[in-house]
Amino acid sequence: MKKQMKHAVSLLLAIILTLTAPSWRIQAAITPELPVMTFTGTEKATAVLANLDYSDVRASTSFAKEAIWETGALELMKGYASDTGTTKRFGLNDTLSVEQALAVAYIAAGREAEAQAAAETLDKARAADARLYPTPKMWSDGYIQLALNDGLLTQNQFADALQTDQLALTGENFLRKSSVTREDFAYYLGGVLKLALQYPQTRVFNSYSDWLQADPYRVPAIEAMLQNRIMHGDTSGRFRPKGFLTRAEAAQMLQNAEPVIFPLLGLTKNKGRVEGVDLQDDWTAGVQTKVRTVRIRNSDGTLHALILREPVSAVMPDRNELTGTAVNRPRNTVVALDGKPAAGGVLAAGQQIVYVSDTNQEVPYVQVQTGTPKTIYLGRVEAVDPATRAMTFLPYREIPFADIRLLDPKSIRNMTIGTKTIRHIVSAGAKIFTGEVQQMLDAIEPETHAIVVVEGGMITSFEMVDLDLLAEDGVVAGIVAENNASLGYVTLYRADGSGVSSGLDDGFSGLRTYSYADPISVRRDQRLAVPEEVIPGDSVFLKLDDENQVLDMSAAHDYTPVFGTVLKAGPATVMLRLPDGKTVQYPVPAGIPVLRDGRTAARSEMAVGDNIRLLAQINGDSVQVAEVRLEKMPNPVTAVYRGKYVWYDPLREEVVVSGQQQFIGGRWEPTENIGSVSIPLDESFAGTLPETGSGIAFIAVRKDAGGMERLVGFVLREGDRYDQVFDDTVASASVDGTRIALEGTSATLVNDSGTLVVRDGKLVAPTALSPSEHAMLSAGRDSATGQLRTDVIVSDTVNRAGELSVYRGRIAAVTTNTAFTLESFARLDGTNWSFFNTPKTFTTRLETTRLLTGGGVGNLREFTEEAWKGKSVYILSDGSLSYTISDATYGESVLKGRLKSLDGSIQDEFGMTVTEPTGLTVTEGRRYSPLTYQWVSETVSPVTVPGDAILIRKGLQANLSELVPGETVILLQSQAAGEAKVVIVK
Repeated sequence: MKKQMKHAVSLLLAIILTLTAPSWRIQAAITPELPVMTFTGTEKATAVLANLDYSDVRASTSFAKEAIWETGALELMKGYASDTGTTKRFGLNDTLSVEQALAVAYIAAGREAEAQAAAETLDKARAADARLYPTPKMWSDGYIQLALNDGLLTQNQFADALQTDQLALTGENFLRKSSVTREDFAYYLGGVLKLALQYPQTRVFNSYSDWLQADPYRVPAIEAMLQNRIMHGDTSGRFRPKGFLTRAEAAQMLQNAEPVIFPLLGLTKNKGRVEGVDLQDDWTAGVQTKVRTVRIRNSDGTLHALILREPVSAVMPDRNELTGTAVNRPRNTVVALDGKPAAGGVLAAGQQIVYVSDTNQEVPYVQVQTGTPKTIYLGRVEAVDPATRAMTFLPYREIPFADIRLLDPKSIRNMTIGTKTIRHIVSAGAKIFTGEVQQMLDAIEPETHAIVVVEGGMITSFEMVDLDLLAEDGVVAGIVAENNASLGYVTLYRADGSGVSSGLDDGFSGLRTYSYADPISVRRDQRLAVPEEVIPGDSVFLKLDDENQVLDMSAAHDYTPVFGTVLKAGPATVMLRLPDGKTVQYPVPAGIPVLRDGRTAARSEMAVGDNIRLLAQINGDSVQVAEVRLEKMPNPVTAVYRGKYVWYDPLREEVVVSGQQQFIGGRWEPTENIGSVSIPLDESFAGTLPETGSGIAFIAVRKDAGGMERLVGFVLREGDRYDQVFDDTVASASVDGTRIALEGTSATLVNDSGTLVVRDGKLVAPTALSPSEHAMLSAGRDSATGQLRTDVIVSDTVNRAGELSVYRGRIAAVTTNTAFTLESFARLDGTNWSFFNTPKTFTTRLETTRLLTGGGVGNLREFTEEAWKGKSVYILSDGSLSYTISDATYGESVLKGRLKSLDGSIQDEFGMTVTEPTGLTVTEGRRYSPLTYQWVSETVSPVTVPGDAILIRKGLQANLSELVPGETVILLQSQAAGEAKVVIVK
């Protein structure tokens, strides 16, 4: 009974205590967040830190400082100890020797142990008194042996390297201690890392002025290093292939190569923010150990922990056998902070860090990031405005590194497609890559998938990415070929029309099909949708589960880009020649937007020969075009040449001809070039060239941004031929473009695939020619068939359609900066003046109208009624808009001839005009007689062209220096002074 009473009292007390206890005592404890990943420091950290105490790096401002600390902490490159061993140096500006370069390459590839084993095998084969000492000298032989095994060294080079008396070798031998060149290091490191040699020299050829100095056998390796962003050129646009490599440069290259090196070494790079640091004493081993737990919020949002341990005394009963003191075995890490290495104790809350971990979950290196905060996005470009340098971007997710190869593929599965766009200004110094070559801002197209780096609110880096990289682990991108919501499957293909399956045998399937079931999360054009709204032609992202079932679908009303050259542009269709040579026709009805340089363009601007991009939804035979983009105004064909074919140099990518002539004004005129002439290929040229051959080569060229002529069109004609030239009007042209008839001759000319047709400055097919357009032709009569086969056809229809007109009259009234009116006027029609006894008004614009007086260029603001009323003037105009007003005296005499030379100009050493010509000389002169209405031949003296003369070339306003010898010119002269008042190029 007492026992029951005692139990009841105890229970009552417990209830009372429970009811009267403070509320915090009865709340359930909050479970702390556990780290997803837990890392430890390394036992090597203390020794590595001691080795990194480089006297020549501590106070330096070297660009490679960060790379030196990182490669040192990962033991990829080590420094030197002094003779006394008290100080150490890295050797920032010391050049790397050949044997050191091979060692660096093999260590970076994780093959150091293999090299040491090879070195021991070599050394054991020597006599006892010939074995190498000290140890590094012997180990170097191991790297030499591996280089022979891997084909990086020849047998002769290997023999030279192992020769005992290295001083007996000459410069013709392989010298292992000689400084390694940049091109050789590219070959060694690229070979050890097994980078695929790149034979199309995209970056080498387009980026570096001295690439021809490189050993031809090293160029593919250099290209591979450039494409993998391991090597770069200097600030002056040179690669310096023969330059020696410093140790600082080598360290930077190893850091650049991390995406290639880290998988070989089992290393992973992470990025995060230190949320806090916890300190505690651990006595579990019976001795005191200081434990530092660094809590890191990883860039993917998960929690990581880095545990560093510093025993106060030895945890294990290890003692130094020389001194008897206890051995301390801390587990720490190397931290780069403020330009110098330190132990993990410097890590603190709030720091942004990058940390490297290995397969043992140890962290050998941490870098604390300082400076302007940097945010990196993976996403899609929505719009670009080159004028304001603004870019609108749709982020898919924020990523830790600008190099997508450093991302953990598993983290991509967690990607959530964003719905909110961001807009930033692109820095003028931003690095922009839309392929292998650095580009300007206007090269970025909407719908480009890219990695964008934002620093200080500005975009500082942009690089297009291949979204196939994302498909490896749960995210698939593509274009919808079919979506069947009732049966629950969607089929995708790539934007170029091809596709792969999601399995291992990707290359055997043209389409990818994925199943889904309700409910499924669907977004289309950044809004919630249902599966039925996703239609063929949409671009989509699918998030998949482990069984490749669709969990999430994000779609955009998207189209496949189609690139091609316009063959015909009709009112409702366009016919294109695709890059592979195929011809296609697509419907482009009225109302479809036509854009050029991001602005609306007239449909009439879409001309034959234009390179365009269509955005089209293509589903079998069904094609729906949403937009037409005309290429930015291309550099026109600037000249057509012919000459005896010498050869094609595939290394320099140049064609060599001799006896060069230029097609000018419908005639072949010799150029100033004597002997052989080399013409480099333009990057757009896609034809094939024979390395040697015989015959006459016809070449079309354009000028690049530097003024160099580059080959864009080529045809080689062999055999005996009798050349003829024609300056005539097209009477008819066959539909297939194989034949053309001229009004001035009864002969029918034959065109073929080799005919160079230049129409309005663009290379086009013969089918582009139309009846009634003026053309100049060069053709050869085939000795076997007797047919005239065209080699070159040049037509300028645009200039003729939009040419400027020349007027003359007396000024009746002037409204300053706005307009002026002539009492009556005369218009120049060919070589005659047509008179009109009516007033005519012309508008003036400060930004376009030029005022010419006897004293030179005048100020249009001084073109007032008080100063100019009653004066007779020339007007060069487009309709009623005046481009030039000149008070030059009346030129009543008309002279026609072929331009021989420009006189009085001064040119610099590069051939650029410094001072405009003051006159010209013509040959084959003919003067027009208004009495007999005939042209009369005459010998012409040099003609002065004053500064107030009107100049027109091919319908457009021109300067005298723009005229080309050989062109046909018409001069309106004053008979009294002989000066040319108007100069017109036919």
